[in-house]
Amino acid sequence: TLFLAVKLVDQYLAQLQGQSQVTGPRRRHLLAASVLVIASKFEDEAVPDYEALAHTSDGEFAKDEVHVVELHLLDKLGYRLHMPSAIHHLHWFLELVDANGDFILLAQYLCEVGLESHEFPQWMPTDHAAAAVVLASMMLNKPEWPPAFEAICVGNDEARREAIMHVLYGLCRAVYKTGPGKAVFDKYATGSSKMLASQVATLLENVLAQSASGPFSSSS
Repeated sequence: TLFLAVKLVDQYLAQLQGQSQVTGPRRRHLLAASVLVIASKFEDEAVPDYEALAHTSDGEFAKDEVHVVELHLLDKLGYRLHMPSAIHHLHWFLELVDANGDFILLAQYLCEVGLESHEFPQWMPTDHAAAAVVLASMMLNKPEWPPAFEAICVGNDEARREAIMHVLYGLCRAVYKTGPGKAVFDKYATGSSKMLASQVATLLENVLAQSASGPFSSSS
């Protein structure tokens, strides 16, 4: 739901082409609430309560406004909501590398923190997911390119590996830029997530310190 919501916001804002229709906190919060409703209806069985969304806005908008903006967004997007996202590919890639619980949690965090990056709209979903897996492997001292995973993501085209590494660098920048108060960081800074968010920057520093020829190698 989160990945679809962010994707829909990006597509909608791209259509505005510099128009000033989403300025000020109120409009941005109303847009976020409306997109969350749309994504939830498409991906989940439970849909956010309109009244509760309006309540969390502290009076910035009413529930009826969420309905209006929801319909406006659907019209602008042409009701095209079925689109690939990194999280769909991530689950498959994690099976390919036979990931365990800690690896899965770390890869999911890296994938989600990428949503906060201004570079995110330019990333292919498959590259985004693959980069999260490769970076998690580096952080946990696992093989970066297991044969089955490499065959699917790279094959015989080294340009694919370069594209994945390009996204990986973007994920690294996102890790350094996030912190307390950011939604993804706070989500993974809880006990249920093993306080992971507060450890990731250190894990990345260890990867950089162990690298002998630049931050990362472009091959295994």
